[in-house]
Amino acid sequence: TGDMHANDISWDYNTGIHITTEQLGVAMGEAAKIIGHKVDIYGSDASLMAMAEVAGEMKDSVSVFVGSQETEPGDGWPYATFLADWAKNPAMTAQQVGATLSKDYTNAYSGGIYGNQDVTFSAFDMSHYDSLVAAVKTLAADLNGLSGSQLKAVKSAASNAQAFYDADYKDLFDFVAGVEKSNVQVQATTLADVKKAVQTFVIAVDSTSGYKDAHGL
Repeated sequence: TGDMHANDISWDYNTGIHITTEQLGVAMGEAAKIIGHKVDIYGSDASLMAMAEVAGEMKDSVSVFVGSQETEPGDGWPYATFLADWAKNPAMTAQQVGATLSKDYTNAYSGGIYGNQDVTFSAFDMSHYDSLVAAVKTLAADLNGLSGSQLKAVKSAASNAQAFYDADYKDLFDFVAGVEKSNVQVQATTLADVKKAVQTFVIAVDSTSGYKDAHGL
């Protein structure tokens, strides 16, 4: 509807009631307190969720976060396939469960049970969230010191980075790779640190050919 906000989830189309990103984090925090430990896996069978902003709201209450960078087709997750694979190895760690879902989801839309559609899916190890943020903050400081002409090159890298349903939703790793190619005056170590932080934080990423430059975040 026209009243929907991009950063909210679980919209009731009749009442307009929804969950904000911040409220989602509060809910996970309360769940973790009730069970006495971090929630092993948080996952949304929903669109456009594999973002640092969303994951950050539950960084202290969730161990593994799974979701899609892109909109999800109407069929959603392949529950029968995924749960059957989990049942074969019920002792899987949260990381292994996340990786299994990522693979099964992408396979389902790669000539699998849901045919052929372009999709992407990923899993995050939330214990590395703070390191990711620190690397991005260092990059931001470097970018803030650039001249106007160099900032234009950075904006071009952002425009050309792998995008998703909303044009301003960009793949972080691909953006940094574009900044590297632009040869702007940003420390090579700063760029390398962000890419490494993404690769450490994203413990599984799978996508179809339409998202060859999607790295999960």
